[in-house]
Amino acid sequence: MSSVAAAVPPREDRNPPPDPSPQEAPAQPDSSAIHDRARDAQRRFERVRVQHLPRSIEPGSSPCDEVIGRMCYWHGDNHHEPDPEAVETTVAREELLDTLAHAARQLPGDGWIAGQRVFYLVEAGRAHEALEVARGCAAPEPDLCELLRGLALHRLERFEDAERSYRMALEAMDSRDAEEWLSLALLLERTDESGLDRLDPEAREAASRRLWALADPYYLVRGNDRWTEHMSRHAVSRIQRRARNPHGLPWTSGLDELAIRYGQETSWTRYVPASGSSMTPRVTGRHPPHSERYMPPDGVLTGVASLPPGMVWGDPVERPRSAYAPSYAPELGTMYTVLARFRRGDSLLVVAPFRFEPRDTSGAVPGPGSREAGSEHRRDVQAGLFLVPWAETTGEVRPPTQRMLSDRGTLSLVVPLGSYVYSVEALDRRAGHGARFRGDLALGPHPDDIPDLSDFLIIEAPERMPESVDDVLDRALPSLALGGLQELAVAWEAYGLGTGESRIAYSLGVEPLDRSFFRRLGEFLRLVGRGDPLTLEWIEPSPGRPGAHFRSVDLDFRNLEPGTYELRLELRVDDWAPVIRRRRVQIVG
Repeated sequence: MSSVAAAVPPREDRNPPPDPSPQEAPAQPDSSAIHDRARDAQRRFERVRVQHLPRSIEPGSSPCDEVIGRMCYWHGDNHHEPDPEAVETTVAREELLDTLAHAARQLPGDGWIAGQRVFYLVEAGRAHEALEVARGCAAPEPDLCELLRGLALHRLERFEDAERSYRMALEAMDSRDAEEWLSLALLLERTDESGLDRLDPEAREAASRRLWALADPYYLVRGNDRWTEHMSRHAVSRIQRRARNPHGLPWTSGLDELAIRYGQETSWTRYVPASGSSMTPRVTGRHPPHSERYMPPDGVLTGVASLPPGMVWGDPVERPRSAYAPSYAPELGTMYTVLARFRRGDSLLVVAPFRFEPRDTSGAVPGPGSREAGSEHRRDVQAGLFLVPWAETTGEVRPPTQRMLSDRGTLSLVVPLGSYVYSVEALDRRAGHGARFRGDLALGPHPDDIPDLSDFLIIEAPERMPESVDDVLDRALPSLALGGLQELAVAWEAYGLGTGESRIAYSLGVEPLDRSFFRRLGEFLRLVGRGDPLTLEWIEPSPGRPGAHFRSVDLDFRNLEPGTYELRLELRVDDWAPVIRRRRVQIVG
């Protein structure tokens, strides 16, 4: 994850640029003097901040991962926690806020002063006061007051209210500015960026809505905080554009792009060269820790790629184009889940056994067999299964859902047949932990007289023979990493078996997949014997009735060596083509 940014020193001019100055001057001299004193106070605070930053070792000896404007950017430690703020900085900020409040009483219509008050109150953790300031905003700019309200509401985690404020601001601002704010150019990877350019305006707008629906971190949380975060980043960029910043650079030097892609910097360090060095002091900023790429993978919006299942899309060691850490759950744990689909006439039953394990304080994620992980705050965990029809991801997402208060269990939903984005989620907001597993699934109509199989569930072996899917829901395993000493069973449904004298044959096998190359070569050349897979075969008479037919078979995994195996279920009915379902399982020690 991206974490560190510092100014790239210019080749010729080693003097920092002068502080930005306003583009317009208030008409009245007294008003101008009050405004200038407020600006001087803001500059003075940022100088105090820089003076009391912790010292750092110069990171510039390593090449930049990216050069953005005049900023050198490194993708580094994603879990770096900010250093505590110096007391002198905290005191200086309070003095600045007092000065700005006094100036606001004298100039209630000054938008710059209102913006600085909201910005620094939010930075100080006083978002409730920032909202009161924003509600009293009397700036003449038609959109600014709504932007300030949106920023404060977002920081208060009132995301639905923040969405409304930002949409009102977009309607009030200049159309070219609104287009810039809504642009995805700084967020998209190469494939989707070029693909969107070829779409007509209506299709491009629909793709944009789909992106934000898929980027929403948790459907458990009302409102789309990834979208309001994007708007908040633009709002901060507008506030900072005519103000001093810790880098002492014009905001257009790349700081604006960094803020929109990775968020507002949360901490800084200062490098001071040795006496006699020709180098200038340099400030290095860090973006929010625990940030991840919540944007969908490249190619999904333009149909080049499907939606891969996982907690956070993409390899965690990659360099994301943009990143975000939800304030209510910045720490990502692990969501274990295995989805299974069962036909219900024109509907689809989706079953999702799950287990949520938060990241422990040492930074390690507990293994799938840990029973203690996540139990400390179990009462505070919310979990949910969400199914969003793909066609509806271009509108306001109100997915069908089942919710529960637990960190483990089985979630299930019945929805019409079709294509969906699914999301299995858990949140412990008090502890600041969350996890999700999101991907896509589809199931269309199927003739009633043609054989078919559901997905199969792996379950703890029941004490008595189950008769339906409902009987095994509370025994379904959420992980395909299986202990070698477990007695388990496999459960599924078969369809289209007919009512006549059909010959129904099943085959259930477990075969190792991680044999070495030389072992496979020896088996192919018959120099060594191939270990026979564990296989069960049996024949059943026709059930004599249409509909779903539930089956379960006990399997003994205790004698299998640790490794990766394929669990393969095959159904043959008379002369129909065989129906096969597979799952890859991991046998752990």
